[in-house]
This record gives sequence, C-alpha cells and structure tokens, in this order.
Amino acid sequence: MIFQNFGFNKVFIPETGGGGGGVVTSGLIAYYDIGNPACWTSGTTLTDLSGNGNNGALVGTAAYSGSNGGVISLTSTDGYVSVPDSVANSITGSGTNEASIQLWIKLLTSPPGSDAVTGFMQFTAQNNGIGNHYPYTDNNIYINTLKDIRPNFGNPVTNLAVWHYTTIRTAPTTNGWDFYINTTQQGIGDGLTTLTLISPIKIGESGGGNENLQGALGPILIYNRKISDADRAQNASYFSSRF
Repeated sequence: MIFQNFGFNKVFIPETGGGGGGVVTSGLIAYYDIGNPACWTSGTTLTDLSGNGNNGALVGTAAYSGSNGGVISLTSTDGYVSVPDSVANSITGSGTNEASIQLWIKLLTSPPGSDAVTGFMQFTAQNNGIGNHYPYTDNNIYINTLKDIRPNFGNPVTNLAVWHYTTIRTAPTTNGWDFYINTTQQGIGDGLTTLTLISPIKIGESGGGNENLQGALGPILIYNRKISDADRAQNASYFSSRF
C-alpha cells in the first residue's frame, strides 16, 4: 500500500497492475513525490514510495515548494534529483531492455533564454555529453533518454511553462521507443536492443552538468518495463486533480 498526501487530505493508493484508479505499480522501481510525507519531510532524502528502497536525493538548490500539494522547485542552475544506481541496475538487470519514466513538470519559461537552463535529464550513457534540451533556446526539443542518438523532436506540442506530464518509454523493437507530452506523441523511434544507463541518473540536469532545468517537478515514476497506454493514462488520471 502506497501512502499519498495531496496537501489537503490523505488517502491510500491501492496497489495495482493496470486496473483500478491508483498509481500503476507493476514494474514500478522508483517513485518520488515530495508532497507525500512518506517520501519527504525535511533534508535531502526522497524516500522511494515504490517500496524498493531506491531512495533519491535533492541536490544543490533543489528544494520543496508547497504549490500543488508539494513539488520540487528548481530555480537556480545547480539543482536536480539524483536517482541511485540500483534503479539503473534494476532496468539493465531485467534482461528485457524495457523501461519507462513518467514525470510531472513545469518550466519557469519556455523556451528558456539561455542554454544553461535548458537541461532535462541524464539517463542514458550513449551520447550523454551532448545534453538533453527540454526545449533548447530555439524552442526545439532534443533528448536521448533511453536512446543512443539525440533527434530534434521539434517544437513542443503544448506550452511547457504550465503543468504537464511527460512519458518516455522503450522496448527493443521497431518503433519501440516513444515520447509523449500529456496525451500527444511528440516523438517515436526504434528501441535499443541493449540499454546502457548513466550513473547516477539525474532528473533536472543534463549535458554532463552544464545545463539545468528551471521550473518545478511533481511526481517521478520509473518502471523496468514499457508501460502501456492504459497505464500511462491511469497515472495521469490519478494526478489530474493536482496538476
């Protein structure tokens, strides 16, 4: 049973593998929500709500903000969420070369005015140093999360300076990788037959530490499988009253 606090009252999230109305827990290996007192009350540790002990950490100026029931504020150029190596090991050790990350996000401005604040995440080791931009100063999105190349995915399908959720999924098949902003597919490509992940995974920083995200992060969910469209929609529905 996972405990959730929306800032107004407290409810229990039923464990589910795709049915029901709670957070989908099948394959869930890390789940952070700073608005939940079971995840965070003070300090820098983000307790993993999935029950797997994959605790994350606030780094640099990453801090709690009370908006939307509690979110992670990233307002400088050195804050991010660090995800432990055990998460990457769970993904690569599963042998399936499948993974998904779903997170709620709001940028301070979009597009950013400087490349120093265009960062997104460091997740995949291949071509990591070139950076993930969400978006870049030209308002195009460039990401290689769970990929070995970094395509230009064009202008975002919605205003990234308002709350939205992003889902990146992969499986080792033709067109097995995809990237959604809310319910709209922003990009698609072939999934890797061998995933190589960065250590440590960072959410809110990319480019080898040269670029950081400015804005805020809500819940972060990481899976060691490619979640289904129904799973993606179920998680979105669960948090819809909050974001």
